[in-house]
Amino acid sequence: MMIGTQIAAANGFGGLDKDATYYFLKSDAAHSKVWLVRFILKPRARPNSILIGMQRSEFESGLDANELTVIEEQQTLPPWLSNMSEEKIWKADLVRLGRELTLQGRAEKRLEHIEPLLAREVEILSAENPTLEINRCARAFGKNETRLRTWFFSYLLFGRNVFALCPDYFEKIGHWDRASPERAYGPKYGRRSIKRGAAGGYRVDKKMKENIVNSYVRHRGLGKPLLRIYSKAMVADFGCKVLTDEKGRKRFYHPDSRPFPTYGQYRYHVLDYFTPEEVRRALYGDDRVRNRSSASAGRFSSAVANLMERVESDGYYTSDYPSSPVGGEILPPLCVVRTIDVGSSYSVGIGFSLTKERSDAYRMAQFCAAIPKVEFARLFGIHLNAGEWESVGLSPFWVADRGPGSKADLREQCGDLIPFRELPPSHSGRSKATVETANPRSVTIEGQPTYVKSDLNPVQMAVREIYRLIERNHSSDVSHKLTPEMIDAETMPTPAGIWAYLDRKGRTDALAISFQDAVRRFLTKVPFTVESDGVYLHGQRFDSSELRATGVIDRVARGQRLEWTGYVLDLCVRYAWIEIDGRIIEIAAVLPIRDDESQLSVTIYELEQRAAQKSILKAELREHQQAVKSEIETRFEESTGMAWDAGSRKTGRPKTGCRKSKAAQAAFVKVASPANAK
Repeated sequence: MMIGTQIAAANGFGGLDKDATYYFLKSDAAHSKVWLVRFILKPRARPNSILIGMQRSEFESGLDANELTVIEEQQTLPPWLSNMSEEKIWKADLVRLGRELTLQGRAEKRLEHIEPLLAREVEILSAENPTLEINRCARAFGKNETRLRTWFFSYLLFGRNVFALCPDYFEKIGHWDRASPERAYGPKYGRRSIKRGAAGGYRVDKKMKENIVNSYVRHRGLGKPLLRIYSKAMVADFGCKVLTDEKGRKRFYHPDSRPFPTYGQYRYHVLDYFTPEEVRRALYGDDRVRNRSSASAGRFSSAVANLMERVESDGYYTSDYPSSPVGGEILPPLCVVRTIDVGSSYSVGIGFSLTKERSDAYRMAQFCAAIPKVEFARLFGIHLNAGEWESVGLSPFWVADRGPGSKADLREQCGDLIPFRELPPSHSGRSKATVETANPRSVTIEGQPTYVKSDLNPVQMAVREIYRLIERNHSSDVSHKLTPEMIDAETMPTPAGIWAYLDRKGRTDALAISFQDAVRRFLTKVPFTVESDGVYLHGQRFDSSELRATGVIDRVARGQRLEWTGYVLDLCVRYAWIEIDGRIIEIAAVLPIRDDESQLSVTIYELEQRAAQKSILKAELREHQQAVKSEIETRFEESTGMAWDAGSRKTGRPKTGCRKSKAAQAAFVKVASPANAK
């Protein structure tokens, strides 16, 4: 039992009525009395309060005999506010437009009025008749006795909560309905029309409002503004026609003078029935509303605790166009796919593809994430310093785009390594906000369209994007992800700083995978040709000491060819891998002569182009050889007057050792000697 406890007498008790609620105010030991308060509510009247005194012994005996019982469900606000709560009162203040004083403000005003009573609270409640003391104070202050007494008791009985002093407007106002049948006719409500006169227009009754809502639902759609919907609804749903007056101005009218809404009325009732967000979704679509208008639902990083607990992959295109090393022609922009850890925003993988976003790029990014980054950078001719790019392993939870990132072959290659995969809705960047916000931004240039043709080939451009990734890991501001412990440890607020901190603590969910398994799962499988001097792919020879040590070259006879399965990085085939006796052997492209080895850094597409160009050159060579032979024979005949192969074939062996032959040889030598030549 405490001040404000609500008590009932189910069968009545002394002067207490049944089915009434009494509020315990005070047990006065000095006067052996218990004071209870009862609130009286009458229609169209202000609440009233009555203070009831009862002998202390009588009250306690009633409790012991269960004649007086504590009501199980205790109310937190006075009975005239029974349907309200503090939250509802606060929300009611928010939606009231043009208010001069909020409900809470009015309650605080009332609290100021009862402050003198609260200052004398002990004296008043210890008096022989507290009601007389309260009324005496009210008259002294010039206040209404009934209201001041009710406010005073309400404040004390409901936990000294200022909201208990809120006005009881909620049940008494808001009942006037302009759409009721008795108010269906007459001048329209609201601002008077300045072009049609004060009495122009129609009132909106319930039937018209229903027609407005139904017509909006029927005609709304993506890209359709409300003005266009209104124009269509006036003709299709309200039966209006278009009238042209003597000044050439057009307006809507109804042939039978039936009521129809103005655009202002139509818009008002649409926005009154539907929320602004629903109207925006109908006009702009879910994605735009979600991306631009919806409130933030929190950070994705708050759902993870460890490194590699969740990663996101997405692709972007370079703003400049690479040049082909074969001919120098302009190529499509390079597609770059990056995989980023959600917890630290650290880029753990990168992949590339030409012409468009392909699953090859996502596979390459997974390959990059799985292996040591020093090894991956070496494949592109990059030397990494210690600590520049340190992540190794795959994440068990991967979020990738629909389309290239969700192809069946990619799912099969990931297999059981990545048990959780999430495909966000199409065109929904906020579903993978970590990687989307990390994509490079370009400046939109107005005027005549222009483009940048880079002097870099695709491999050089890929090297640039790898360096861009490293730069972002060490410079991007992710201070919003720093925990208090990280701040105390003076962790650098960059992805690399957070990664290093959590990695030292062992907070990682990264899945280990061997280099050989990564090659088999994520690289592109291609057929190689093994010959006696090395391994060939599209005419490019590959070799290595490890390959020679396997003895596979010795198995191939001169002129013989064997088909062998191998793997390549599509964008850089300077290195490749073939599988021999269950082992993955690395092989490197070699030049036929000592020269600049940067020529070997090409894509598999350029390697195919060079192979095709080499085939054309060999075909041209065959024709060229015949033409050269014919030209030389012709010049010989012109010089000697003899045919290139003049002579006749004889039977037997030539008799170069007989006397005649020797004499002829001696005579020829004598004639051809330098002395005779002078």
